[in-house]
Amino acid sequence: MLMSIKFNYFLINNMKKIILTTLTSLLLMANALSANVGIGVNVANIQRHLVGLCYDPGPINGVWSEKTEQAVKKAYSNQKVNYDGHFSQKDEVFVIRLGYKARFEDKKHCYEIRSQNKDKQLTVFDKLEKRRTINSFIPWTVYSDKDNWLRKAAYKESQLFWTSQNGLQWTYPRSGKNNFPLVLVAPNWMFELKSNMTPGLSEFYHQWPLKIDEYKGQPARYPINISDKNYPTALSDVLEEQMLQNSLDGFSFDWWHDDLEIFQKGKSKAQIKKIRLNIVKALREKIGPNKIIVGNTNYRDDISTHKYLNGVFMEVSSKGLAYSSSEISRIEKLMHHHNKYLQHPKIILLKTDKIYDPNQSYDWSHPKNRKAAKLFAAMTVVIPDNGYFLYEMGGKEMKKKYPNHWASITYDYKFYDFNIGKPVSEFKKIKNRAGYKEHEKGFVAYNADRSATSFVYKEEHDINLPGLSGLFCEEKETEINCLTVD
Repeated sequence: MLMSIKFNYFLINNMKKIILTTLTSLLLMANALSANVGIGVNVANIQRHLVGLCYDPGPINGVWSEKTEQAVKKAYSNQKVNYDGHFSQKDEVFVIRLGYKARFEDKKHCYEIRSQNKDKQLTVFDKLEKRRTINSFIPWTVYSDKDNWLRKAAYKESQLFWTSQNGLQWTYPRSGKNNFPLVLVAPNWMFELKSNMTPGLSEFYHQWPLKIDEYKGQPARYPINISDKNYPTALSDVLEEQMLQNSLDGFSFDWWHDDLEIFQKGKSKAQIKKIRLNIVKALREKIGPNKIIVGNTNYRDDISTHKYLNGVFMEVSSKGLAYSSSEISRIEKLMHHHNKYLQHPKIILLKTDKIYDPNQSYDWSHPKNRKAAKLFAAMTVVIPDNGYFLYEMGGKEMKKKYPNHWASITYDYKFYDFNIGKPVSEFKKIKNRAGYKEHEKGFVAYNADRSATSFVYKEEHDINLPGLSGLFCEEKETEINCLTVD
């Protein structure tokens, strides 16, 4: 017994020594590596540029690792420039310039090599071919609500998502099992946080921050001089580099309209329209026709930039507790309108609010919410060539239930898994504000009118379609099996 105790004591002491020695070595190594980096150097940005130069700096996480150090040494060696072992702000400028220079020389082949045989590098059209019947999307960050417990929705669970320009280092695009999401970035094209300012655009930032009540108490936002004649080209250069580095499928522009007085003081709507057109034209020329450009149009019907846009983000909130029939009719008309003028592949992203009444419990599972979700989901399936859907908790309800929460909140309805294959027809009109689309194994229909209607499917099935409803039906031999509308 005594011998066993002595042996255990000896073993524990030795384990302690090993752990302390290992920790000391790691700390010394970390200190040595940290000492190699000057104060103020943006390590994550350097890592991104090293990736663009075809060197492997390890994870883009802002930590100066041994891999990052070796990547810098290789970059300097290949440029036949001496590196003294201490990475200063002067070195930072050198690497950034190398990164930008690489876009115009022979480095693009690196991105093509890296993209071979990787699911996340499928083309936009490959991914569209792999879409589901009902397709969801995530703008920036979305949380899923389950029994009043919020879980961050995983990007791999959606069919399309975007994040901020500086967010890809934390949410690097991955394809999930049987899911191949389109990956976009939302450029901060009008204003920017000081911490996120892009070196390649520094000359366009104003010195003084915006003073806007909506952002009071939040980090300062600095306006960008978007009227500078060189800005569209500079912005498109920066975005092209980010697209190549991160294998993006395109970009999603927020605030994509002319009502920008609070962000761009002294500029008329006509001036903003011309600026937006110049920006999207320069970007389309830079990235080519096979990438996506989306604009957040809200309820607007402006099509002035549609000859360069592939998609619109219809972020449309209800004025009341639920959408009125006139609001639903307006949304339906706008979807047809945008789909007519957008460039291929014609993508419409619809984000609508759930029903909310502070005096009555309309939770996610309430029949009225299920019915509304099915109506809007059906509209995104039937009307656009490629529709995506998000049914979220609106601002009025969020402020009451989650006052300190800023991201979107949604719910995973079971009917989202409904699958009847790919569409095999275009939009088929039933009457004004109602239509359907045939799929490989059935059809999806919607009725945006209050009055019920009916239609004949394949000349033999009489289908009843209640007012303000979406219908999801599967065809099995001679039978048609439909989900309930609520």
